[in-house]
Amino acid sequence: MAESLKLLEAEVKTQIQHVAREIDQLRQRIP
Repeated sequence: MAESLKLLEAEVKTQIQHVAREIDQLRQRIP
């Protein structure tokens, strides 16, 4: 149980980083 939870946490963190990067790119496009 704990192992799959850690895997899930890593997955979520990766997704958040990906979304944050896309938001940064959008912000740079908007003056």
